[in-house]
Amino acid sequence: MELLLLLVILLSLIVVIGMINNRFFHMPSDIALVAFSLIVGILLTVPGRLGWWNWDVSLITEVDLEEFLLEGVLCFMLFAGASKVHFSRFISNIKPIMLLES
Repeated sequence: MELLLLLVILLSLIVVIGMINNRFFHMPSDIALVAFSLIVGILLTVPGRLGWWNWDVSLITEVDLEEFLLEGVLCFMLFAGASKVHFSRFISNIKPIMLLES
């Protein structure tokens, strides 16, 4: 139940960040998510480091970050990046791309 609640909160936060970005900042969505995640991370860790409150982070520390990033996030990031490629520009640059491979 705790994991499901954490995922719902995380997805809700992503939607709110996207809405704020579209309304006020107009940054690319990838950069906006990283920037806002950094800000939220700082806002959540600084008060804990200063001793203002003590969070129970046992659920977060159980997650294997490397496995989560490689098997859970990377495929979606690659798909999002590949979906933004203009196929006509890709075809026009196919010769230099093929030369980079060797």
